[in-house]
Amino acid sequence: EQPFIQEPEKAVYRLEASDLLLGVDEDMTFSEETIPVASGTRIVLVSDGVTEMFDPEENQFGVERVSRVMETSSAIDARQLVDDFSEALAKFRQSRPPFDDTTLLATVLTDV
Repeated sequence: EQPFIQEPEKAVYRLEASDLLLGVDEDMTFSEETIPVASGTRIVLVSDGVTEMFDPEENQFGVERVSRVMETSSAIDARQLVDDFSEALAKFRQSRPPFDDTTLLATVLTDV
């Protein structure tokens, strides 16, 4: 999954020019891109186990819900943002166990 980025008071967007960010592939080469960001920008990386998580009715969590969690979270630090995701994912899947890894990495940039 491509990174989710949200600058303060702005909508979430995806970093489109990216390669594999989570996972292992020894033959992978990476490209670089520099983008300007403001202090307070939140960046979230998720594995496909997050976006492809199912609820009991076979609905997937999807990228839209990832964006929605970021947009509705008032977290100003990474720990709270991860907690907000943990709560949203547990509520979504209800009693259904995950079938894949649910890796999520979050950061909130300060003093940019």
